[in-house]
Amino acid sequence: MKKTLSVILLTIVGLTVDAQSIVVDQGKPENTFELGVRLGFNTSNVTNNYTEAVPNMVQAHNNWQEGLTVGALVDMNIYNCFAVQTGVFYQRRRSDYQDLLIKEGSASFEYYDGKRHANYFQIPIMASFRLKLNKYIEGQVDFGPYFAFGFGGKDKFTMYETLTNEGGGVAIVKAPVKADYFGGHGVYNSFDWGFKFGIGAMVLDHYYVGIHYDAGARNALDRSPYSATSVTGINKAWNFTLGYNFALPIK
Repeated sequence: MKKTLSVILLTIVGLTVDAQSIVVDQGKPENTFELGVRLGFNTSNVTNNYTEAVPNMVQAHNNWQEGLTVGALVDMNIYNCFAVQTGVFYQRRRSDYQDLLIKEGSASFEYYDGKRHANYFQIPIMASFRLKLNKYIEGQVDFGPYFAFGFGGKDKFTMYETLTNEGGGVAIVKAPVKADYFGGHGVYNSFDWGFKFGIGAMVLDHYYVGIHYDAGARNALDRSPYSATSVTGINKAWNFTLGYNFALPIK
């Protein structure tokens, strides 16, 4: 699905862009404020430094998974070619991971196979530059900070551990675990901030398709799940959205 939306957006831009026809319109906008609604999906991850910071960690795989993005935004149009954009988005983010630790001084191991999901309200504040590609399509380039507030969410994993019994035999013990994502029993910070940037296309003044990337700038981990060693984790996400814009009756 994400490849489909990417192809649609790039095709729209590619088929309509003519360098000689691109217009940077510095005139005053007809509508100072516009309200937009957005619906789409994201693919997200939390990358970390476990293999460098956690003793005996030999594998720390983090895999991107798809979630939901939905929200509303407001454009404050300064010029036809420039606007300040903010809004509120709900994001449901999902990812999974596989971590392997070899116990010191032995051939035994601990293996964690987990899935996690979390909910965020995100508030971006972006500068949005607009280029008129032709009379039907306007290209947009957006950049700015975002602030995100997490709630709910779970971290579910199964731990596999090798244990040696008194007779010298080795057994693999399987233990399912379910923990909160945030809060006292969770390991992730509920507040995040970073930078959001991307491109979009407005068709016929109302219909929108866009791709944006969220790059976290704060340590997403409140504590290490494996040791007292200081660890870092960074939230990352791609957002693919469709939308519609309404002109507000405010001048």
